[in-house]
Amino acid sequence: MTFHKIEDGYTYGTFIPGPDNPWGEQARDMVCHESSILSPAELAADRWGAVTFQALGMTRPDASGLDPGVTFYGLGTERQLMTVASITEEGDNNMHIPNSVELTRLVTMPIYRNRGFATSLLNWMEDICVADKITSIVAMYGDSADYEFYRKRGYKQLAPQTVIRHIA
Repeated sequence: MTFHKIEDGYTYGTFIPGPDNPWGEQARDMVCHESSILSPAELAADRWGAVTFQALGMTRPDASGLDPGVTFYGLGTERQLMTVASITEEGDNNMHIPNSVELTRLVTMPIYRNRGFATSLLNWMEDICVADKITSIVAMYGDSADYEFYRKRGYKQLAPQTVIRHIA
């Protein structure tokens, strides 16, 4: 894990999902549970297998297990991940818009929802994207509540169940 910013007692950082850090394990559990890809029993049996990596939006082309261009961001304390997001430069849904990235995951633990943590993480990620000369973020959404979350943050409809925000 690489901690980048500490604000109001919370830590913002980037990390690699995996068994070697607390945020990596928690991200795996949050994303797999939220996406309903694996039941708890399947999740325990799969551990860090192919299905888990697929749920996280990664493949295992080699021992590292990470696809190039996937970055994971988290907000929490040193030991407790509260919300996790990932972006990729090579997303299928960014419609080949120059200088854009795709927000592939944004998941908050249920006990931390509706408290501004996902918004704080998204704002920090956008600042990093602007510094990296990214001009747009594209995100897919699943239902009207997800759409409202993005709409309130300045995202506009791009295609069915796809929104975009121009950040620079």
